[in-house]
Parts: sequence; C-alpha cells; structure tokens
Amino acid sequence: MFQSVREFWQLARPFKRRLFTACLLLSADALLTALSVITVAPLADLVLDKPADEWMAVTTRMQSLMESLGLPFSLISVAIVFFVFTLGMAVFSVFVRWILARLRVDVVRHLINQSLEKMFAAGWGYFAATRRGHLFNTYLRECNNTGAAFQSLSLSAASIMRVVAFISVPLFMEPVLVGICLAGSLILILPFMYLGKWTMQFGARDVAAANRYTALVRESIEAAREVISYGRERRTIRQINRAYNEFSESRVRAETFSMFSSQMYEPVGILVLMIVLVAARQTGEGAVLSSVAVVLWGLVRSLTPLKQLIQLKHNVDNKLPSLRQVLAEQERASSWRQPAGTAYAPSEAVSIDFDGVDFHYADGSQALADCSWSARGPGVVALVGESGSGKSTVVDLLLGLQQPSAGSVRLNGIDSREVDLARWREGLAIVPQHPVLFDLSVRDNLLWANPAADEDEIWRICEVAGAAEFVRALPQGLDTEIGDSGVRLSGGQVQRLALARALIRKPALLILDEATSALDTETESRVYGALETETRNCLVIVVAHRLSTIATADEILVMRQGRLVEQGDYQSLVERRGYFHRMLSAQPSAGLAA
Repeated sequence: MFQSVREFWQLARPFKRRLFTACLLLSADALLTALSVITVAPLADLVLDKPADEWMAVTTRMQSLMESLGLPFSLISVAIVFFVFTLGMAVFSVFVRWILARLRVDVVRHLINQSLEKMFAAGWGYFAATRRGHLFNTYLRECNNTGAAFQSLSLSAASIMRVVAFISVPLFMEPVLVGICLAGSLILILPFMYLGKWTMQFGARDVAAANRYTALVRESIEAAREVISYGRERRTIRQINRAYNEFSESRVRAETFSMFSSQMYEPVGILVLMIVLVAARQTGEGAVLSSVAVVLWGLVRSLTPLKQLIQLKHNVDNKLPSLRQVLAEQERASSWRQPAGTAYAPSEAVSIDFDGVDFHYADGSQALADCSWSARGPGVVALVGESGSGKSTVVDLLLGLQQPSAGSVRLNGIDSREVDLARWREGLAIVPQHPVLFDLSVRDNLLWANPAADEDEIWRICEVAGAAEFVRALPQGLDTEIGDSGVRLSGGQVQRLALARALIRKPALLILDEATSALDTETESRVYGALETETRNCLVIVVAHRLSTIATADEILVMRQGRLVEQGDYQSLVERRGYFHRMLSAQPSAGLAA
C-alpha cells in the first residue's frame, strides 16, 4: 500500500494544494461522523429511561447545550438531532465525493495531456516502433484506470478517517472493551493486508491482456476491407474471441480476488462484535448498557468503511500496473524525443539542400546513401523511383520527422537539427497517398487546416482540388458528416478533399506524396492543371509513381536503392535513355514508345 501511495503521489504533486484541501474536507467529514456517534449515547440513555444521575457525561453535556440554545431535551428532540447529524454527514459526504471526482478528472486529464505532449514530441521512429493498439490501450483504458486508482486512494484516506472517528469516541468512553476489539481486529484482519503482491500480479496480467485485445480489435477494424475480401471473417472473430477470453478471464480473476478480500471481512467484523459482547458480559456492572450501545454503534458503523478500505486497497494495487505502463510509455516517448531546434527558417521563399545525406533505421538497414540535391521555390520538383528507393524517407526528412544519420538537410539554409520544427511546419502542407480525414463535416475538415478561411475561400479551393462538384451533391453540402476517416466517401473523393485541405493552408512548401493515385487519368490531369495556378508561389515536391503526371516538373530526382541516380527535366532524362527512360518504358500510359 505504501509503495502505491508513493507512486501515485508523484502523479498528484501538481495538484497538491487541491489534494490538501480535499484532505481537510475528508477530516471534516470524519468529524461529522464522530459527532453522529456521540449522539448515540444520549439516545441510548433516554430510550432506556435511565435516571438523570445515571446518565453518561456526554448525555449531561448535550442536555446543557440544548437547553442553553432554548431547545427541549427529550427523546424526540435528541432523535431529531441524531437524524440531522446523520443527514448532514450524508450530504457533506456527497459534496466531498464530488470534489474528489473533479480532482480525479483533472488528474487524468493532466496525465493524458502530458502523455500526448511527449508522444507528439517524439521522433517518427517512436511511432514506427510502437503498436498502435498498445498506444490506444495506454492512453484510453490505462489512463482511466489510473484515475480510478487515484480516486480509490483518496477514498481510502476517507475510510481511514471514518474508522478513526467511529472508534475514537468509544475508545475514550470504554477503553477496555474497544482495546479488546482492536486487538482481535488486528489479528483477524492482518492477513488480508498482505495480499497486495497477488493483486498487483493480477493487475499486470490484466494490462497485458488488454494491450493484446485492443491491438487485435483495432487492426481487425482497420483491415475490415481485407478481412471481408479474403473471406477471413470467422477466423478474425475467433482470434478476437480468444484475445477477449484471455482479457476477460484476467479481469474476472482480479475482480473476484478483490471482492473475496473485502467480503471476507464482514464475517470477521461480526466475530469482533461477538468478542465485544462477551467482553462486556465479563466486565459485569462495569460496562453500562448505554456505553455498550455506543461501542457497538461505533464498531458497526466502522465495518462498512473498513470493508471499503480493504477493497479500495486491492483496487489501488490492482491498477498500479496501469500507472506504471502509462509512465513507462511517457519515458519511452521521451527517449525518442528529437532535440528541439530554436532557429527560425522563414518559409516565404523555401529552399531545400540535401548534402551527402545518409539515413539508417534503428535495425541498421540503410534507406539513403550519399544523397545530395537542392531545390528552390517557387517551382515543382518530382521525386520518382521504385518502391523502397528512399522517397518516403526524403519526405520524412523534409517534415522533420527524421534526422539524417550523416550529412545535413538544410531548410532555408539552416541545418534541420537546429530549426524550430514547429514553426517550420506552419508553412508547409502534405497530401499523403492514404490521407486521413476526421469524423467531422467537410467544412470542419477544411477549417482544421485553416480556421480563418471563409465560405468563398472554401468553395474556391474545392474547385481547384476538383472537389466542388461532389461536395455540392452531398446531402448537406459542406456540412455533411463524412464518417471516420471519410468512410462515406470514395477513395478519389477523400484524396481531393485532402488536397483541398492542404491548399487552403496556403503553404510555402506543398508535398504531394502519391496524392492523386486514386484519381482517373483525366481527373488527375485536370487537377494538376488547376494546381499550376494555385501553387505558383510555393515549392511543390511531388512523389509520383504515375510518371505522366510529372512531365511539366522543373526538376525530376530519380531514386534507386536509396541513391540519387539521375536528375534533370523530363525531356533531358528521356533523351539520356537511362534508368528513368526504362521506368517510362514500363508504363505504356506515360506515352513513351518502348
């Protein structure tokens, strides 16, 4: 338990003032609880109709207090006081729980934001080396589990204070009886407090199973088209069922163990009460009935918070692996963090220089070797080559997602390692081969790139990107919800909207990475024609597989196995009859005779 407290305290440190306030409120809640125990003694004296000279001291003091306030002292009035105290305690407890719930929400929000900031600050290698399902499970389920554990820890403090309040008054009034009770309780309860290691083991298995299950579900949903096309629906369902069975079994075992620990305390509590009654009988006249009533009332009331305390302890221990996974993922993301540059590379007139660039992946494989070239905006530079030739790596270096292993990439004359990449990216836009649109309206997807764009600008850009016609045909036009990743649109429509989203940003550097691969040749030609006017003031990097689309490029860079093997304009490369010429010959649609 103390280990859990230490680890969760690190999480709560930014909120220590609010946590301190919550502890004060919990103390006040416990004080109200103690006062409700005190009111039992006068109630017992009056119910037993004892003479005033045999009343407990608490009863006499309460009589004096009520009479000084002009209130009658009778069984009914004391019962009303007892009810009011109990009601007030209940209302105040709800208020304290609300405070704790708000604190839990803020702690989880802080944890998620902190995790996301570190994730997005990591280099692209972090994402390439991490399973998406693992990330989803970490930042959704495990963060929420951590919040639940934090609340359990707070409620544990409340339970401890309540138990102390319920026992302290009877201990003061009947120390012998309560001392016997506490001794018996410690002997009977102690074994349950040392089950934390088992609980944490169950929690660790639960987290691992949740990672596997979440990853498989995510992959199956994203690959739904392939699953159906290959007729592997039943196999996929069986795989998900196996993963879910493993996950659910680990969850059931953890919950059952936690419930067993808390439920077993109830018969233990009854046994303790029996010890009190036997002890009261043995003390004879030394223990008056009203005193025994107070002791029993305090012990009975303490059973519930004690039971909650044991269950909350196991909840905290069970979810400690969730916190550890979140913190481990934060640390892992931080280890991939790229050094933050501070130099500002103005993006009005873009220049790019690759100087002897090599790039190796973490596994040692080489993606680029001695790559050197330059580009100046405005203009169009095309990047072509077979799959695996290094084109995507070049794009990653331009975006600052990767840094060269050797050589340098200069962005507007400044080494990319020194550039403030956040400011650099403000002036660029990219349209990948498989763009991702958000589960928003068409309008909101476009405004995501440029919130300041007005209605006229949106429609103008849609015309340029070849999207205006089909957007007008949608049920609500620009306000039509397009579904997760644009699932309600065709592949070509998604690409055209992604192109519009990039253009509306008014970038100084536009990267088109197979951006029109889903369009037919005629539509593609029309779109590129419209782009010539729209991009006349920016540098356009075109990664192309369909070579007919780059005939008008100012410069063509030909990549092969990570090396730049040819460069020049379209005509000069054709006349050279080298590697580019062979690529053209393999594509009859390029219009070149073999």
